Amino acid sequence: MLNALTVDVEEWFHVCGIERSVPRERWDELESRVELSVRRVLDLCDRHSAKATFFFLGWVAQRHPDLVRLVRDAGHEIASHGMWHRKVFQMTSAEFEADARAARDLMTEITGAAPAAYRAPEWSIDLERRAWAYPILAKLGFTVDSSVSPLSWISGARLEVDPFLWSDPAAPPELRGARGHALRVFPVTTMRLFWEHLPFTGGMGFRTSPYWYTAYFFEQLAKRGVPGMLYIHPWEFDDAHPRLPLGRFMRFLHGFNRSAVARNAGGLLRHFQFGTLSDALDAVVERPRAQLELPPPASERATEAVA
Repeated sequence: MLNALTVDVEEWFHVCGIERSVPRERWDELESRVELSVRRVLDLCDRHSAKATFFFLGWVAQRHPDLVRLVRDAGHEIASHGMWHRKVFQMTSAEFEADARAARDLMTEITGAAPAAYRAPEWSIDLERRAWAYPILAKLGFTVDSSVSPLSWISGARLEVDPFLWSDPAAPPELRGARGHALRVFPVTTMRLFWEHLPFTGGMGFRTSPYWYTAYFFEQLAKRGVPGMLYIHPWEFDDAHPRLPLGRFMRFLHGFNRSAVARNAGGLLRHFQFGTLSDALDAVVERPRAQLELPPPASERATEAVA
């Protein structure tokens, strides 16, 4: 089973929720450490002969175009993380389209090819309330999305955990692709615990879970014939970056056990096969059980329940 390795390429200060402490206007005043940390991630991939999808934040790519080309030339997939690290629900549909378009055009200019994959900051495409983002991504030419979380407090519903196909019968034929769908969707990999799906392959969940526990769930996914997805951030490989002006809880979430990321990621790359998001999806999109249509709006489901 080929699993997906993904990297959100952003600076150490690109943390959602601290805009008041570190506003966008100050970003250029802060020390850049992304090149150092991305090179460490590249070294990790080289040691284990793994390929990855690098979701570049447009703001970073604009200031480090040679870094984008370095990652591309190493054989990895270049993807978009938007332009300004804004959550989807913080934008109108017009603002979202402008942000996604600007990042796409920038990546195309730097690499000579438009990115196929997109990821919104903090998994902020909510299929219950912000499904309008998918027709926009399809219109912009994206064919893969990894912006969905099955966590109920993010999505508002318990969603499909496995990769699936988003289809929209109303979409123009040119946006629906040869198989009749617009986007292949790879949600964040989670494990079921009681009534909730919890992320364990990136972020705080990955840093707090013992390695054997994470490896066990990757084994279970492989037995089901489903790829898992590991997601990491370059700043997790850089213990020397300056400290952010965070409150106690956010400081804990951002920094707890950060040194475990390189160690545990190396273990997974050693024991399991990892590749790009697109390559991992190629193995599952043809399966009938993976072809799911977009959930109808909440109002439509309520009407159906009454009927």
